[in-house]
Amino acid sequence: MKNNILTKDGRLSCRKFKSCGGCSYDLSIDEQTQRKQQAVRHKLSRFGRVSRIITMDKPYRYRCKVTRVYRKAANGRLIAGIFKSGSRGCVPVHDCMLEDKRLCEIAFGLAPIFDKFKMQPFDYNTGKGCIRHVMLRKGCKTGEILLCIVTSPRTFKNTAALADEISKKYPDITTIVHNECKNPLPLTIGESEHILKGQGFITDELCGLKFGISAGSFMQVNPMQTEVLYSAARDMLDDDTDTLLDAYCGTGTIGLICAGKAAHVTGVEKTPSAIEDARRNAAANGISNAEFICGDAGKYMLHLAKQGMKISAVIMDPPRAGADRRFIESLGSLAPKQVVYISCNPETLSRDLYLLKQQGYKAEKIQPVDMFPHTRHVECIVCLQRKQRNADLRF
Repeated sequence: MKNNILTKDGRLSCRKFKSCGGCSYDLSIDEQTQRKQQAVRHKLSRFGRVSRIITMDKPYRYRCKVTRVYRKAANGRLIAGIFKSGSRGCVPVHDCMLEDKRLCEIAFGLAPIFDKFKMQPFDYNTGKGCIRHVMLRKGCKTGEILLCIVTSPRTFKNTAALADEISKKYPDITTIVHNECKNPLPLTIGESEHILKGQGFITDELCGLKFGISAGSFMQVNPMQTEVLYSAARDMLDDDTDTLLDAYCGTGTIGLICAGKAAHVTGVEKTPSAIEDARRNAAANGISNAEFICGDAGKYMLHLAKQGMKISAVIMDPPRAGADRRFIESLGSLAPKQVVYISCNPETLSRDLYLLKQQGYKAEKIQPVDMFPHTRHVECIVCLQRKQRNADLRF
């Protein structure tokens, strides 16, 4: 591993740690775990007892998604790298101890192919150039590989020959898509997509279910710990759950995994393509007690409340910004007896738990899960039960 070294105590470390910024810790796993446990307890202990964090047995090579940008080296040839954290500076990366090794090899080996086709790297300052980045995903259980080549619009037409060249060198790539993106922000994906090889998506298995993964699909990048995370969330649901609402449902992953625990599941999501994926995933797994609705989950809950409808439980997995106040107020109006909150940000989770307490909910269990070893990020699952609405707000 050209970018990695072994420390004196035999621990794997990284030569790019200071220049990259992708990792937060150059510490042993035990030291990382201790720091994360303290951070979560500091933010959340006022709401209840924080359980011991669930760690990974093998905290390397867990990322099944690899993204690379390309820049010209001093000799004029393309090199693969990543954006330095907090900037658009490119750090050359041959390999990464957190990423799937095969995906790293492919990302690095694509550079000479792009050179052969005279594909110029995109310059975010001038808006000129062709190739913006590539994104690779691998099915942890199936081994299927997706390659998405993102270019600026109308800058490359010889796509069939490019796909043939890539397939000859890397026949294990299952599907190749060409995405044209005009969004000025780095590492974004556009709406115009062309399938160059395969079906345009891969399939992977999670908690015994099959899920289709396209270039634009949201799927956790650590599938091994995702199974741990979602299984723990499912186990927190009451056995007598009648109706389950999966807010922020995305492609339906969590709701479908929990479908065996509830009589009926409703998933709500704003993105139309995600809802299409969710319905396709339900059909592929033969799950008939789940429906998916395109819309705003907060407004949907208010609609149910006005109709006098009852929901047994709500499971929610919002983005890092957390849920907004209106969403939580809508949840309070619907008044499910149980809420299972999955969060990737203890700080916004603390804010939202305070608001949920005002709506009459009490945290019964707080379970951290280390999804991203070597970074500061930690996921938490909180199981809340509805108590008296106007409960004492003192801690």
